[in-house]
Amino acid sequence: LFLVFAAVTGGMHAGLYWWGYHGYFVKSGDVRHFGENIGQAQLLDTTAEILVPVLGGILVLISGFFPNFILASVFIVLSVVLLGRDHEKRQKHDVKFKEVYNLIKTHPVMSLAYIGGSFEAVFYLLIWPIFLFILFGRVLDFGAIVGAASFLSALVGVLVGRYIDRQGERQVVAMGSFLLSASWAIRLVLRSFGGYVFAESVANFGGRITALSLQELTYKKAIEAGSAKAILFRETALVLGGVILIATMSLWVIFFGDLEKAFILPAVVSLFPLGFVLKSVRDEKK
Repeated sequence: LFLVFAAVTGGMHAGLYWWGYHGYFVKSGDVRHFGENIGQAQLLDTTAEILVPVLGGILVLISGFFPNFILASVFIVLSVVLLGRDHEKRQKHDVKFKEVYNLIKTHPVMSLAYIGGSFEAVFYLLIWPIFLFILFGRVLDFGAIVGAASFLSALVGVLVGRYIDRQGERQVVAMGSFLLSASWAIRLVLRSFGGYVFAESVANFGGRITALSLQELTYKKAIEAGSAKAILFRETALVLGGVILIATMSLWVIFFGDLEKAFILPAVVSLFPLGFVLKSVRDEKK
C-alpha cells in the first residue's frame, strides 16, 4: 500500500516539478544560448547522478535505507526553494488540455519525436537493468564503467550545445538518432560485457545530444508561442511514449518473453526524431 502511495505521489511530484522547471528555464534563460545552458545543466545533473549514489551507498551501510529517503526529500525541498525565489516569473495565459491535444494531432512529426524518445528512455530505465541483472546477476561493475562514459558524454554535451546555438538542431538530431539506434543494434549483435559497455557509451552520447536538441526546440517554441502550451505539449507526448512502452512490453513478455529480441523496438523508435530532420529539409526547399 505504501509503495503504491509512494508511486502516485512520486508521479505527481514529477509532473508538477518538471513542468515548472522547464517553464522557469524558458522565462529565465538566454534564448541565444539555450543549447549551451542545457548542456551545462546536463553536466551538473550527470555529475550528481554519478557522485550521489556513492554517498547513498555509504549511508545504507551505516544506517540502512531510511536516511536516503530523508536526504532525497531534503534535496527536493532545496531545489524547490531555489527555483521559487523569483516570484515574478509567472504564467501569463491559461492553457487548456484540448489545445495541447490539438497540437499533438496537428504536429505529428514532433509528437512522434518526443514519443519515440520517451519510449527509448523508459525502455532503457526499466527493461535494460532487468536484462543486465538476469544476465550477470549484478550490475555494479558495469555501472561504474558506464558512469565514466556518462560523465565524458556530459562534458561533450556542453560543446554540442554551443554548436546547436550557432548552427541549429538538424544535424545534431540526425547524428544522435542514428547513434542511439545503433547502440541497440550493437547490443543485439555483440552480446558480451565489452559489447554492452561499448553500446552504452554510444547510447550515452547519442541519447544526450538528441534530447538536448529536442529540449532546445521546445524552449524556442515556448518563447515564440507561449511557454505553458509548448511545455505541456512536450510533457504530454513524453507521457504517451512511456505508457506505450509499458503496454507494448507487457504484451511482448506475454507473447514472446525474450527481452533481448525486444531491443529491436528501441532501435526503431530511436529513429523517430529523424522525421523532424526530414520535415525541416523539405520546408527549407519550399
